[in-house]
Amino acid sequence: MDAVRAIAIMLVVFAHGVLLAAPAISFQLRSQLLYLGGYFGVELFFALSGLLIVGGLLRRLDKRPTLTRGDMLAFWQRRWWRTLPNYFVFLLLNATLFAAWFNAPAPDASYAVFAQNFAWPHPRAMPEAWSLAVEEWFYLLLPLLLAASLLIRPVPCRAVPLLLACWIVAATVARFTVAGWAEPSWDSGLRKIVLLRLDAIAWGGLVACWLHYCRARARRTAARALDFGLCVLAGCALWLSVGVSQGFQPVLAWAGLFTATGAGIALCLPAAALWQPGRLGAWIIRPVTWLSRISYSLYLVHFSFALPLMQRESLAAAMPLVWRLAGYAAVSLLGAWAAYRLVERPTLALRDRILTSPRRTAGGA
Repeated sequence: MDAVRAIAIMLVVFAHGVLLAAPAISFQLRSQLLYLGGYFGVELFFALSGLLIVGGLLRRLDKRPTLTRGDMLAFWQRRWWRTLPNYFVFLLLNATLFAAWFNAPAPDASYAVFAQNFAWPHPRAMPEAWSLAVEEWFYLLLPLLLAASLLIRPVPCRAVPLLLACWIVAATVARFTVAGWAEPSWDSGLRKIVLLRLDAIAWGGLVACWLHYCRARARRTAARALDFGLCVLAGCALWLSVGVSQGFQPVLAWAGLFTATGAGIALCLPAAALWQPGRLGAWIIRPVTWLSRISYSLYLVHFSFALPLMQRESLAAAMPLVWRLAGYAAVSLLGAWAAYRLVERPTLALRDRILTSPRRTAGGA
């Protein structure tokens, strides 16, 4: 899973780095690379989140097949300790220093509750935050819907997959409905709307159910599923490429791309989850693990700070493109490492101390 997360963040960082290459490469090629890397990188992040989060809930349900209010509060606390401190640090930086340094629009109050793109296009400020809003709303809604599902169908091995499958179907129908009725922009009007994208994480949750309840079968079929999934993703890449070249018009022709991409990634994830590194893979574990560990900080720092820094006219005039690209990579990695060490790691350590303290453990029991 560290490898999947590392691939996802490299795709996103590469895609945004292409913006520095103007006018060295054509606008059409830049658009193709930006969409291919950014789209598939974020979709990988979504599916991986679903796999890990739902997998943890399934292990919890093995002990007691219900979700109490205490269980839900514990789930939210663990997720919010993981995601919110770093997010709010960068939200504050975007609203103050980055807005002043780079003459960028400042985020408004809606960003504090992840409402900036709930059912409407994402504002221009802190554009990378759209995917974080999708994830946070999924974290908020999942325990509530799962608790309700377990009341109706009190068998987790049936209730959880059914809930996630219904979630995927509902979101797919909603996207086609919006695309046919409102004809929005494919990117800002479909791809980045919270209510229309929660199923991207649900796909990973279905994989978690498959691995948890049918592990032996998943192991037997993982290689074939991977081959089929890669073929599906190759088709999705071609589909997306045609969409970029045609400006995603008519938008209805690309409304199904999200569902196909989610299915393709879901087919690939069992092989990734079950993969065991041999001698060839062992030497890359350490850098991959490091990159995976700082991936959240890297996602926040590369687009808000490193990219606009390297896009400054003074640097563009003084430095060749290759040096600006190297600077973009170096500033992104160093900034992410600093954010991880100064914000993310300390808050995670504090979370573990608070949530596993003897008093809380006794109270939870």
